[in-house]
Amino acid sequence: KDKIRHAGEALAVVIAENRYIAEDAVEDILVALEPLEAVVDLEDAMRPGSPRVHDDLESNLAAHLFQKKGDYGAARQQADLVLRRRILIDRGAAAAMENRGIVADWDDNSQHLTIWDTTQAPIPIRNGTAARLGLSENQVRVIAPFIGGGFGPKMMMFYPEELVIPWAAKKLKRPIKWIEDRRENFYATTQERGQVHDVEIALSKDGRILGLKDIFLHDTGAYDPYGLTIPLNTQCHALGGYDIQNFTTEVSVVFTNKTLVTPVRGA
Repeated sequence: KDKIRHAGEALAVVIAENRYIAEDAVEDILVALEPLEAVVDLEDAMRPGSPRVHDDLESNLAAHLFQKKGDYGAARQQADLVLRRRILIDRGAAAAMENRGIVADWDDNSQHLTIWDTTQAPIPIRNGTAARLGLSENQVRVIAPFIGGGFGPKMMMFYPEELVIPWAAKKLKRPIKWIEDRRENFYATTQERGQVHDVEIALSKDGRILGLKDIFLHDTGAYDPYGLTIPLNTQCHALGGYDIQNFTTEVSVVFTNKTLVTPVRGA
């Protein structure tokens, strides 16, 4: 409430007889906004005095996680070669061929809600929608048709639209449809990670990896719906398929004024 934390964050809903009227009506809505300084750079976001994405927190640090295996410091001293690299991983959009879409139909006679949703998680969507609308689970049916590419972002629970559309259908007692366009997809569908890695690897002359050290920042966007799922995966997969006995890794998860980050597969 009271603060927009990323471009494309939903503020209002317009319901009309067709999309053309709805699009025009959106342009007629006036919102009084006070411009705030945006937090977009990961390293700047971590500096003292940086504008905060969430005013109730002391900083933009969402979480900090440290993992250790063996003794990297000792391995480094024994190394014949130490390589250091800064690796920048930029954000990416899943950009499915077919964007998200929701249709909801409330039958007032049977007191039953049917939702067609391009979701990878129909059961949690059904259960969660029922709970939030004060219905039992057997009053809600979620149909997940061919969804035109999922890749992870269509598993988010919940997008605002997934609750607003069924709520509106129940309120108005009419079927309601919302189909995301490509512009909306870039704004509001969750995205792939952005990270800054400072990596060090200790090697021996005979080609063995003696140790690995990875200190990195992870951009979680304006909110953190999946907790440590992505940065934890990054940490654990850094070893790859190699037998590395000494490993130190540390991640700082950072809030920024960007679209939410959730798991994206095949990126």
